[in-house]
Amino acid sequence: MNTVGFEPAPLAGTKRLARPELCTFTAVIAFAAAAVVVVVVVVVVVVVVVVVVVVVVVVIEAVVIVVAVVVVVVVVVVVIVVIAAVVVVVVVVVVSSSSSSSSSSRSGNSSSSSSMQYLGWSLFFLLPLLV
Repeated sequence: MNTVGFEPAPLAGTKRLARPELCTFTAVIAFAAAAVVVVVVVVVVVVVVVVVVVVVVVVIEAVVIVVAVVVVVVVVVVVIVVIAAVVVVVVVVVVSSSSSSSSSSRSGNSSSSSSMQYLGWSLFFLLPLLV
């Protein structure tokens, strides 16, 4: 009995492959294609995640920069308003004391005490602005 080249009969309902090496080659190609698809999907997901993280970081930094600029502008405006208010109070007190000094020589010392009261009340109301 010669067994060289003997192949068993195919199972019922199946076809015998004409060239089994083609089946193996097709499986290798399919596996390689699936691996390439998986690698491409992973690379795309990683790129999307990196882009989203970079965009979020840039947006957060932009928001932080905008908030910092707004805070600096508000602080500068408040300081300017406080300085202007103090200058106005000092000018009013100096003007009222100079006018009261000319009138105090005629009527006594009562107007200079009223200008000091005005200065005291002005500083009392400006004190919260300084804090």
